[in-house]
Amino acid sequence: NELGAAQARFLVSTLKGKGNVLYIAGPAGVTWTRDRLAGFKSVLEKSPDMKLLDELWINSSREAGLRNTEDKLETYKDINAISAGADVMTQGSGDAVKAANKAGKVLLTTAGLSKDTEDMIRNGVIQMTAAQQTVMIGYNAVKTAVKYLRKQPYEKNTKIAPIVVTKENIATLSLEPIRAPDSFKPKLMYP
Repeated sequence: NELGAAQARFLVSTLKGKGNVLYIAGPAGVTWTRDRLAGFKSVLEKSPDMKLLDELWINSSREAGLRNTEDKLETYKDINAISAGADVMTQGSGDAVKAANKAGKVLLTTAGLSKDTEDMIRNGVIQMTAAQQTVMIGYNAVKTAVKYLRKQPYEKNTKIAPIVVTKENIATLSLEPIRAPDSFKPKLMYP
């Protein structure tokens, strides 16, 4: 929920509460797609001049993001922003807006911070991502499991907020809580 809500808050602020938005949810029937869309809508509905033009339920791939964004750029000539539930789809949207000479004119937001998304933010194609702190989430899961096994008190519902990443903060942002270093190769050990 919070990943979609963070995207909508960014758009409401950047567009000053007025604009036409497309949301690319991802695969239908998947919990994370429904949750992120619900969070997005919960913020957007508080701004009556922000119009959700359409919701797309597509495969979570760069190619699907590209094809569907190309179609919607033709369908909706007055689109101000496109948000997606996962960064791989937004990368495809980025390819489409670049090809249409609309990079930076049609704002793109997403969730996740892969290397390709990082590069597209640095280049001004994607304006914002709500990056999950996956390293911190994993760390917290292991810490919670150890406490559980030791029969120690533990938090049953821990929420770790996403980090809003934009071109303005990406150069100084520590990626340590978001993703493992490129050189990280876990050693798999089997009994």
